[in-house]
Amino acid sequence: MLDDVRLTVRRHRLLPENAAVLVAVSGGLDSMVLLHALRKQWYRCEVVHIDHGLRGAESDADRRFVEEHCREQDILCHVRAVDVQALASQQGLSVQMAARELRYEALKKVALATGIEHIALAHHRDDAIETFFLELMRGGTGTIPARSGPFVRPLIGVGRAAIEAYAKEQGLTWREDASNADPKYLRNRVRHELLPLLEDLAPGVRKVLGRSIDRSRALQVVAMEMIDAKLSGHREALPLEMIRQQDGPLLLHRWLRPIGFHPEQLEKLLQAIDDERTGAIFTAGSHRAMVDREAVLLSAIPADAPPEHRIDTDLAVPSDAPFSCERCDTASLDLNEGPSTAWLDEASLNFPLVFRPWRQGDRMRPIGLGGSKLISDILIDAKVPRPEKERTLVLVSGDRIVWLAGHRVAEGAQAKPNSASVLRVALRKA
Repeated sequence: MLDDVRLTVRRHRLLPENAAVLVAVSGGLDSMVLLHALRKQWYRCEVVHIDHGLRGAESDADRRFVEEHCREQDILCHVRAVDVQALASQQGLSVQMAARELRYEALKKVALATGIEHIALAHHRDDAIETFFLELMRGGTGTIPARSGPFVRPLIGVGRAAIEAYAKEQGLTWREDASNADPKYLRNRVRHELLPLLEDLAPGVRKVLGRSIDRSRALQVVAMEMIDAKLSGHREALPLEMIRQQDGPLLLHRWLRPIGFHPEQLEKLLQAIDDERTGAIFTAGSHRAMVDREAVLLSAIPADAPPEHRIDTDLAVPSDAPFSCERCDTASLDLNEGPSTAWLDEASLNFPLVFRPWRQGDRMRPIGLGGSKLISDILIDAKVPRPEKERTLVLVSGDRIVWLAGHRVAEGAQAKPNSASVLRVALRKA
C-alpha cells in the first residue's frame, strides 16, 4: 500500500519530500491509516480533529481516542469543535452539508495559524468511485480530485480493501462510525449495494473504475486548460460560431455553469441556438443569458429586479440563493422542522421548478383548505408585516404554486411516508 501512496504523491505532486502536513484525523479507519502511512514516509505530521458534536458520547469518545493516540505517538494535536446544528438551522442546510462547510473552514484556519501549507484528507479510491456515481445521478461528471487548493489526498489511488489489510498488518486501532452503514444516506447505498453488485457482475471492477476515473480526471484537467484558453476575452459574449463547434457544449458549460446555470438550462439554451430562437432568455441567480443573432450575450440582472431561481432535476442552486434544495430518502422526513422547510413529493412536481417573489393574482391550494386562495389573502390572514410580505417567495411547479415559502405547502405536493423520492427545500436565514 505504501508504494501506491508514494506513486500517488509523486504522480500528482501532492507533497514535497519531508514536508510538514496537517492530517485531518477523525479516528476512523481511513484517517488512522493515512496518518500512519505519512509518518512512515517521514512527513512531519500534525493532527487536526474536528469535533462535530453530532453523536453525543460517541463524538466525545472519538476526540479522546485521537488525543490519546497523539500523546502516545508524540504528535501535536489540534482539536476544533464546530456547531453543525446551528449552521444547518441558520442557513437551511442539511446536517451533512453544514458539517462539510464547517470542517473545511476549521481545517483552513488551523493551517493558517500553524503556517502549514498542506492539509491531508483520507479520501481513497472507493470514495472517488462512489462520488463519481453520485455525481452521475445528479447530472454531473465529477469526482474527488487528488488535490484541491491546500487539500491533498494521498490515499486517492488506494482501495478500501488495501487500507483494511494495511491496518491489520500494522496492528492499528480505530473507531467505527455507525452512520457509515445507515441506508438512509445515498452514499451508503452506493457503497453497500451498488458497488458489491457491480463486483458480482464484473470481479475486479473497482480497480477498473479507479483507472477510468484517473484518466477522466487527467483528461478533464487538460480539457479545461484548452477551454479556458478559448474562452479568454469572451466575458460578456460568446459567438454562436464557437458554440456550434464540436466543443461548443463544453465551452458553454464552462462559461455559464460557475455562475449558477444548471445543466438542463444549458441543454435548453443549446436547443434555442439550434432552433435560431433569437431573443430567448435564460436566467440564473444574478445573470441573464440571451440568444442574439451572432452570439450569446451575458449580462448582470439589475439589482432592483425581482430575484428568480430555477431548480432543475440536478437540484443545483447558486451558493447565494436564499434557499437550499436536496433529494432525501423518506427516512429523513421531519415535519417538525417548521414552515421554513418544505418536504415535497418529487413525483408530483414538474421540472424545472421556479423560486420567485409572489405576484398579485397568485393563488394556491394550501393543505387542508379544500380549495384555492389568493396568496395576498393568505399573507393577510397570517398577519405578515408589509416589509416581510414584499420579500415572500413562492415555489412554482408548472403553473401551480406548491409552496408559499415560510407559510404553507400546497395540497398534493406534500411528501408522504410512501413517497418514492422526497425533496427538502429550506429557506436560508439571512
